[in-house]
Amino acid sequence: MTTELNDRERKEVALAQVYATHFAHGTAGHNGYMTLAKVAQQAGYFCDMGLSTPTLHRYTGTISDGHHTFDELYEHRCLLFVWLMNLNRAAAFKTRKHADGSEFDGWFVGIIRTEAGEISYHLPNLMWDMVLVPEIERHDTYDGSDARAVLERLRKINSEGDDGA
Repeated sequence: MTTELNDRERKEVALAQVYATHFAHGTAGHNGYMTLAKVAQQAGYFCDMGLSTPTLHRYTGTISDGHHTFDELYEHRCLLFVWLMNLNRAAAFKTRKHADGSEFDGWFVGIIRTEAGEISYHLPNLMWDMVLVPEIERHDTYDGSDARAVLERLRKINSEGDDGA
């Protein structure tokens, strides 16, 4: 059973992680802070120290519904989309660059054009060679769609029997 930390506990864990990262030497409370930081890390917590106040976050990739973790489900989604792109090569393409020329380090964009609109996802670079579709310079046709719009398009495609072309 996993319980969420309250605000005071989150701050204490963040302090312990900052201590373990930057000051791990024999000061008062050393063992307690080091132990707390290690337990928090094992439980999936990490501290974002890029902010003026360290902020504690929980890595959710290892959270499970009892059958699959978020990481597993995300990999399933990526591989299924790669497969779908390869089945619809005439309507699919890939690029490393967004419409504005920016990139996400370690990721590329896979796109399928459908009657309902484009379906696009970021995919990890390690899947680049699996995607057997044309490469384009940048995703100039991106229409600003968000996750909700993609879901609506997928529902429309499935209800109308759109084959993706």
